[in-house]
Amino acid sequence: MFDFSKSIKLQKQLIFCGLFLFLACTSEYEKAQELSRQRKFNSAIEFYMSFAKDKPSHDDAPKALLLAGEIYQTMLNQQEKAIAIYRMLVNSYPVGEETVEAQKRIAQIYRNHYTDYAQALVEYDKLLRAVPSSEEAPLFQFEVARCYTQLKQFEQAEIEYKELIEKFPFYAHLDEVYFKKGNNAYIAGWYQKAIDDYQTLIDNFTESEFLIEAKFGMGNALEEMDEYEKALTLYRDILDQYPSRKVVEIRMEGLAKRRSKRF
Repeated sequence: MFDFSKSIKLQKQLIFCGLFLFLACTSEYEKAQELSRQRKFNSAIEFYMSFAKDKPSHDDAPKALLLAGEIYQTMLNQQEKAIAIYRMLVNSYPVGEETVEAQKRIAQIYRNHYTDYAQALVEYDKLLRAVPSSEEAPLFQFEVARCYTQLKQFEQAEIEYKELIEKFPFYAHLDEVYFKKGNNAYIAGWYQKAIDDYQTLIDNFTESEFLIEAKFGMGNALEEMDEYEKALTLYRDILDQYPSRKVVEIRMEGLAKRRSKRF
């Protein structure tokens, strides 16, 4: 005859074991948080990593890896170890909040810490392919364009900027896009294209924080096209507004010398 009492007892034991394991894992995660607050960062990392390893299917496992990588990146300045953990997270879990954040951080480390724009480009491209409809997709596209400029691949950067403007016409930072696009054109020696981009910013984004710098950039481009009077007018217009008055004065002095040599 089936013994119901033994069955119930066994069920209780299984439930208890499961609860014990759950609490153990949860407490390990919480212990890591507490150690981090105490600035015991290496110990916190050990607990985060142990938690993710022992309970990979737990909802907080991806976050534990992200936090461990974040400690390496921001608190211990050990960027390679941070990248390794971020890649572990990206490769171990489907696309989600934590994996996207980890991939972003990988790209940022290569761009900002190592100034490895070629690798940063690869990492931002992964983001665009993984989450093409994300609210941050315009930002990722922007970073791709900027990386091409840094790599002196100006034509490809121009293509990326144009694609960004066409695909995301309501991007909140479109003024900055036109400013960087103009800078890209100026560095490439496409002075009229640079003027056009700066003018678009000036005409359409009158409250932009890049407005004065765009006028300064336009003045530089006009100089290169021997449009001295137009350049001088712009410099005079921003003389008291540009972050460094001295920089504008130097440009004006140089412009005067160029004019005297020409005439």
